[in-house]
Amino acid sequence: MSIKYDIRFILGNFIGSWTIGAGTTWEEGCDYTNAKHRENIIKSVTAMVNDNKDEPYVLLWLLGNENNIATWSNCNASKHYEEYLRFVNDLAKIVHKLDPNHPIALCEGYKPADLMKYKALIPDVDIIGYNSYMGQWGFGNLWKLTSAELDKPVFISEYGICSYDKVKGNNEKLQLAYHEGCWKDIDNNASGKTGAGNSIGGCIFDYLDRWYMDGKPEMQNGGTKYCPYTQDHVWNEEYFGITSMGDGKDNIFKRQLKEVYYFYKENWNK
Repeated sequence: MSIKYDIRFILGNFIGSWTIGAGTTWEEGCDYTNAKHRENIIKSVTAMVNDNKDEPYVLLWLLGNENNIATWSNCNASKHYEEYLRFVNDLAKIVHKLDPNHPIALCEGYKPADLMKYKALIPDVDIIGYNSYMGQWGFGNLWKLTSAELDKPVFISEYGICSYDKVKGNNEKLQLAYHEGCWKDIDNNASGKTGAGNSIGGCIFDYLDRWYMDGKPEMQNGGTKYCPYTQDHVWNEEYFGITSMGDGKDNIFKRQLKEVYYFYKENWNK
């Protein structure tokens, strides 16, 4: 399938986020100052690269998942941030040695104050990825600030919004407007366009509704966390997909295509 349609994949490793790859318990968490945890992560990343590097579906390697801000995922990157970034750079060197043919990206939660640290501490990382949710007009000065401080391509490793709020119920118009604005900003900042010229794309968050985020996993629930962009001011996280998980009744395998799906279909086919 990937060869026929030239579909390629970003292959990621959590490098200790949610303790994945660190060989530790959830209660202990991942500690980037712990030599054993670092050793286990190196083994995990090495196995990922060796297992996949010669396959035609590889687009790039992605390290982490907003580890710098994700205190909820039981890793201490934010508390030992410089040590964490130095370790990321060590991993990048290892990956480049194993596979010189594909670039390496780091996935971060966007924090402008961290830009100077990237410049100093991760020179061997090729691309910076940001999980970023700034509203329907895109990503503000993210592109220009990154360009001024860091000479690396940028992609938005997560962006999106829910298709539901407790005021209107299903709200696909809100989701569509948010995605349209974000995608136009991503495109406008690509090379040769009118923006900063450092954008190389973005990852929709996400393709499929997830019923396990709030409440009972066997049903779709509204959310609880504050959001400034919806009418009910809630991140309704189980409705982030551009397709549904089920039909709201008894068929959880039915994929209903939302309005924003057709926006991407039309624009990407061009």
